[in-house]
Amino acid sequence: MHSTNPQAITEKCAKAVKILETFVEPGQSGSQQHIPPQIIDQAKGIVILSVVRAGIVLNKRGGSGLVMVRLPDGSWSAPSAISTDGFGAGLQIGTSKSNLILLFRRFVVGPSRNNSGKAINEPIYLYSTTNGIFIGISLKESVLTQVFEDEEANSSFYGPQVSAKDILSGFVKCPTDAEPLYRLLSHSSEY
Repeated sequence: MHSTNPQAITEKCAKAVKILETFVEPGQSGSQQHIPPQIIDQAKGIVILSVVRAGIVLNKRGGSGLVMVRLPDGSWSAPSAISTDGFGAGLQIGTSKSNLILLFRRFVVGPSRNNSGKAINEPIYLYSTTNGIFIGISLKESVLTQVFEDEEANSSFYGPQVSAKDILSGFVKCPTDAEPLYRLLSHSSEY
């Protein structure tokens, strides 16, 4: 699900705002979950993703969204576009759309190992809503999913020489298209 649309980051930011609003603003439909403001305030990274799943016995998943990292000065990085795809198997039929927010207590741009070479285990908070229906029996559903940089969306918006690492490390100026998203993240404690 790569995007060739040069407005992809603008559209992903608008979609991310709508998804995040359902979890932080009271009275928003679609979610009974509420993200406590302190979770957002302490987060070092956020992924906002929309995923569609459809199939009969074998199911296909695909989606897109944004990832942002908290910079050392406490502000958020520019958003980097991401995509996901995968498949699963089970005795199921249907379609569904899920909106996901993952908040990371620690977020490393690059390999996620500490100096001793051991994997870093930090809590990840997941909030989701799902619309649609999948029916059947899931007897040990097997799933293979991957998340990757949407290079086409990033390069069409930021320029061809800009990598996701540059975006998430704070070397790229935060776009005005993301201002509503920044406001929502910085004022989540007001809701």
